[in-house]
Parts: sequence; structure tokens; C-alpha cells
Amino acid sequence: MSLSARVQKLFDAANSAGRTDTAESVAAAVGAALSRTLSRADIQALLDGADTPDNEVLATVAAHFEAPASYLTGTPEEQADYDAQLDFYFSLTTSQLSTIALRARNANMPSAAVNALTNLINETHEKYGDPNGQVS
Repeated sequence: MSLSARVQKLFDAANSAGRTDTAESVAAAVGAALSRTLSRADIQALLDGADTPDNEVLATVAAHFEAPASYLTGTPEEQADYDAQLDFYFSLTTSQLSTIALRARNANMPSAAVNALTNLINETHEKYGDPNGQVS
């Protein structure tokens, strides 16, 4: 996935969680964190794939979205790992899934898998917010 697509995905996740990030607001926040001036056009160029800023800017953009710096600066494997987490979050939000009730466990869904899935859902809600607006 291209750098610009990963940055757009961070915007999409933030907006899905109720934030109102714009190229202008991200430029202001990232610029302030780095003690230098960034413009809306700088962030828009990143979103458009027209610019690849230095790793310090990319890491700060990732931090703004509470993502690991490796999502924008790391190896393809590191990027894919976090991308899978974002995909899981989007799956939760598009399905309006907020809880899973598993009353019958069978060989296809062992307890360890149920527990792992439950933990992943809870961690996703903690990080991005509950897609249904529920408070834990």
C-alpha cells in the first residue's frame, strides 16, 4: 500500500471515530509538535502522493493519529501488521458490531480463540472508540 493510502487510512480511521482531522489541523498539530511550520498544502501533498517528507514528519503524523511510526516509516511487514488492525476496526464499524456473544463453543471456536477475539475487540474500542458510541 502506498504511503499516501496509509496516511489517508489514518484520516479515515480518525474521522470514523468521531474526530474532525483535516489537512490543515494535522499540519498545525504536527508543525507544533516539531516546532516548525507545516502548511495544509504539505499534508495535502502527502495525501496526494506528491511528497514524501522526512521520517521525523512521518513519525509525528503517525503519533498524531496514535499509530505506530512504523506504519508510515517501517518495513512492509510492520505496515501490514498495523494495516490489519485498521481493517479490523473498519470491519467493526461497518458491521455495527459492538459485542460478541458466544454461548456455544465447539471445536471450530476454542476458548483461546474466543478470548483472543474478545480482547482484540476491547483493545480496538479502547484505541479508536466504540463504533456504536457505547461507553465501556
